[in-house]
Amino acid sequence: MLTNKQQIFFNLLVNCYQELHEFPSIGFIKKRSSYKSYNTIYKYLSILEQKGYIIYNQETKKITYIKTNIIKDAYSLIPYFDETKYFYLDISKLNPHKKYFVVPVTNNDLKSLNILKNDLAIIEKTTNYLQNKVVFIKKKNINYFYKVQKKEELYQLSNDKEIFFQTNLNSIIGKVVLIIHSMD
Repeated sequence: MLTNKQQIFFNLLVNCYQELHEFPSIGFIKKRSSYKSYNTIYKYLSILEQKGYIIYNQETKKITYIKTNIIKDAYSLIPYFDETKYFYLDISKLNPHKKYFVVPVTNNDLKSLNILKNDLAIIEKTTNYLQNKVVFIKKKNINYFYKVQKKEELYQLSNDKEIFFQTNLNSIIGKVVLIIHSMD
């Protein structure tokens, strides 16, 4: 039985393996995670090896086996938009064939929809099926969230502060599929 932190680390290894189609290097694991120290990674590798979840070769410093049939939760690393950090998320409710990223909400422009400053928005990278959805747009290094409604031949984008119309949805990066509320 793994602790929560050990399970998250194990799921990270499995996700890296599934992405690379080979066992991840220690450098790749460090790059794809928030672990600041190689010692922490080695500690978790040692624990997982003792518990039979992996085989780690100390001489070659490589993982040679990952027991992939024992993942309990579908945790994955979701990248932040335009950043090199990642967010651990239970993605069991998300479509594994879609691309997702995380965007911090930096204003209260959608307070009416209970999307508040300091929340995290999980965005599906798409421009399909956006009617009555909240979408993410980045303009001049500022994150914006708008609700989309089609009005005749135009698209209305609105939030609590502004409404504007445009003929296409080219500026949209993706739609909000999940909000993780801040504890602040």
